[in-house]
Amino acid sequence: MPKSTLIGNLANLARLDRQSSNRQMNFEPLHRRHRQQVAELYLASCPPNVGATDLDDALTEMDATYAGDFGELITDASLVALRGEQAVGSIQVVRRSPWDPDLDCPFIIELFVRPDARGHGIARTLLTRAALACQRLGEMQIALRTSDEGGTSQAAFHLYDQAGMLPRPTAK
Repeated sequence: MPKSTLIGNLANLARLDRQSSNRQMNFEPLHRRHRQQVAELYLASCPPNVGATDLDDALTEMDATYAGDFGELITDASLVALRGEQAVGSIQVVRRSPWDPDLDCPFIIELFVRPDARGHGIARTLLTRAALACQRLGEMQIALRTSDEGGTSQAAFHLYDQAGMLPRPTAK
């Protein structure tokens, strides 16, 4: 799948969610106690043939995330959105990209929302809260990867566009 890296200015992203409609939602730092729910959420959120193939695969991926296999999680920027006790969204941010060693900013390895909870600004709020947490650490930018062939939804592309995230310039 063709992938591209997008980079966003944290000051722009921090202003993205001024009027949050998610006041009934709780946002907590991602913790191992969320493992099962976040794995189920991840599995439910990924399109067919993208990401985990079953719950065991999703649990293995969450274990790898917690173990730091994709980089050191930024605790305050890696969040789970809870409606009551139910996980409905998550963002996972590491200090630096595991795939782009020359990229010098925090990197979003995952951002997903349960399909039946989409359209309510949960991803927008997760992205904004992660940006604010990274700003508090003195960071100026954040990056993520997208896929043009099914791994990234049109709604996600729209959100990243609204956030002012731009393709990473290619080296010449």
